[in-house]
Amino acid sequence: MKRISLIILMVLVSQVVVFSQGCLPEGITFTTQQQIDDFQTNYPGCTEIEGDVTLQYSDITNLNGLNVITSINGYLDVLCCTSLADFTGLENLTYIGNSLHIVYNDALTTLSGLESLEYIGGYLLISGHDELLNLNGLESLTIVGSDLIIQENPLLQNFYGFSNLENVGNLFWIDENESITNFEGFESLTKIGGDIKIEQNDQLVSLFGIENVEPDSINNLYIYFNYALQECDIYSICQYLASSTNYIEIHNNAAGCHSQTEVEEACASCLPEGITFTTQQQIDDFQTNYPGCTEIEGDVNIGSYPPNNSITNLDSLCEITRINGWLWITYNNLLSDFSGLNSLEYCNDLQMAQNNSVINFEGFNSLDSISWYFSIANFDSLETVSGFNNLDYVGDNIFINNNENLVEITGFSSLSSAGPFYLNNNNSLTNISGFSSLSSLSCLYISNNNSLTGLSGFGQLDSINNELLIYQNNNISDLNGLQNLSFIGTKLDIRGNPQIVSLSGIDSVDLSSIYGLRIEDNSSLSECAITSICDLLDGSTASIEIENNAAGCNNQQEVEEACQAFTEDISAKENNITIFPNPAKKNNYHI
Repeated sequence: MKRISLIILMVLVSQVVVFSQGCLPEGITFTTQQQIDDFQTNYPGCTEIEGDVTLQYSDITNLNGLNVITSINGYLDVLCCTSLADFTGLENLTYIGNSLHIVYNDALTTLSGLESLEYIGGYLLISGHDELLNLNGLESLTIVGSDLIIQENPLLQNFYGFSNLENVGNLFWIDENESITNFEGFESLTKIGGDIKIEQNDQLVSLFGIENVEPDSINNLYIYFNYALQECDIYSICQYLASSTNYIEIHNNAAGCHSQTEVEEACASCLPEGITFTTQQQIDDFQTNYPGCTEIEGDVNIGSYPPNNSITNLDSLCEITRINGWLWITYNNLLSDFSGLNSLEYCNDLQMAQNNSVINFEGFNSLDSISWYFSIANFDSLETVSGFNNLDYVGDNIFINNNENLVEITGFSSLSSAGPFYLNNNNSLTNISGFSSLSSLSCLYISNNNSLTGLSGFGQLDSINNELLIYQNNNISDLNGLQNLSFIGTKLDIRGNPQIVSLSGIDSVDLSSIYGLRIEDNSSLSECAITSICDLLDGSTASIEIENNAAGCNNQQEVEEACQAFTEDISAKENNITIFPNPAKKNNYHI
């Protein structure tokens, strides 16, 4: 009995050894679906193919019969399988020792099924697919040992499938992929052991995505006949052009990338990856470390958290004229002003917070445009905001918030329009006279400014395209500073202002398009029957909430009755017949 058991054990062990050995050293060719379906029957235990594998011709519709294959030591050719839509069935394939050729498979839309493939020892060729939309399925691939060639795939949208590819051993060639617009998906690619060749991609606009390739890993560079390509000044290409003595050919692309000279000029802008200053020495050394750097392409951070006690001045930044990323100046306890930024004309985003020794904004006198956010917040010592009189455009939000000792805002005389404007939690603020040219805002939010008595600084404001909110300002007594406001687009919200007595000041505002009116908790407010409010209450479908104000404006009915009396008073003063409201409702005529 023991002898029989031993024999059975030896048989089982020998089977395991057989199963783990490689098979088909001479390779195999599949030309029919039946051959694939029969593979596991004909070659039991064959998971590691030593030779080459060829899949060819239209009879092949799926690869499910190959789902035991884990490696192919030779090449894998998938050629003219015109009925094959994807690679489902090769989910366990992790390794190809030689090349992978995927060519002229007319029904192929994706590479899903190759999700386990990590390594290709030779080159990867993907070419001639009229229906291929993406390269999803290659997300585990990290190394291509030789060339990477992707060509003649007219509907290919992106390269996201290469999200983990780190190394291409030789040629990187992207050719005639008419729908590709950039190289997003190649961000992990750091080394190319040969040439870069990018040609005839009709919709390609930018080389963004291959900026992390090490410049010294590139041999020759060819970029031509990409007629929409205008952005070639990415970090890897700029560094390569600055140092390489190899062959370079750049022509017949769009302006900005039409020649080597154009690309080099675009590369003259510096620091596309941005820069952070946390010490005074870094600022003092800027012109030495970055000679000629006047236009910073990336983001600039000045300061650090915990708060910085090193930076005292920005004088050595005086040659910077443009920052195409954000400029954040935060947590600098010893910085008293911004005078080193006198040459700055533009930044994409300007945010300043918790610079506790700053008392003014000297240094921004040349700044004329901000594309996105502008923020001044949490300054402990700041009493005056001035110095922005050249600023005429802010593309998005303005925040002036949480500045406990801020008394006046006087320095925005050129600003004509902006997005949402937040003026909140400035408890000492009494004067907002600095917005003499401001005519249009997306929204205006004024809240918790407990020393503010009026809104005279907004005297030229004509339109608020969305919401006006005036909330919990303890000393605002009227809205007369908004006398030129003619339009509010979506919502009027006036709440919790205990000293406001009348809504006079917004009499002429067109409220016909708003969907919400909220007048609440204004304990002294008794006069709400102004023309704009009365017109709105006459038949509007807007949501209306009026409550907890003084008598005369304590609820919607009181306001409507006041509007009726207001209209009758106007009618009595006229010498001809007056009809109100107009258009009139049934039984609602006054003569």
